Amino acid sequence: MESELTLQLSQPESIPCFVSWEEDDSNRTFICPSNNEAHRIFIEDKNKEHLSVMSDGRLVGFIMLDGLQNEDSAVELKRIVINEKGKGYGRKAMQLVKQRVKEKFAAKHLWLDVFEDNERARSLYRSEGFIEKKLKREESVETCCGSRELIVMSIELN
Repeated sequence: MESELTLQLSQPESIPCFVSWEEDDSNRTFICPSNNEAHRIFIEDKNKEHLSVMSDGRLVGFIMLDGLQNEDSAVELKRIVINEKGKGYGRKAMQLVKQRVKEKFAAKHLWLDVFEDNERARSLYRSEGFIEKKLKREESVETCCGSRELIVMSIELN
């Protein structure tokens, strides 16, 4: 039986879990981890949405959206972290996010940046309709894993 995946607004009591997941070796290679305060501020900001990914009522990941009130109707997928990998949660969460930003925020575009060497994520994004727009060489990011190049990907939401 396939589990039902849903998105709900994150609550502050889940922040320690989010930070722990970001610090896990399976995730920290592909993101720049945030601290408790950064998550708290993100949750409270009206131009952002911090979403918990739930599987049958159980927290399995989180998503951070930015630019919800921007006039250009483009929303940024700032972060997606799925704690239980290999179960299709990331793909389903991406589908739910695309639907949410189109229907709730009337966004025309959803965009993100991803480390050039994160082929697993890039492959997922491409399979969900995202197009690689450009390599942001001028915006290399210094991470816990050294300097990394970012690629911008976006999708039109029709």
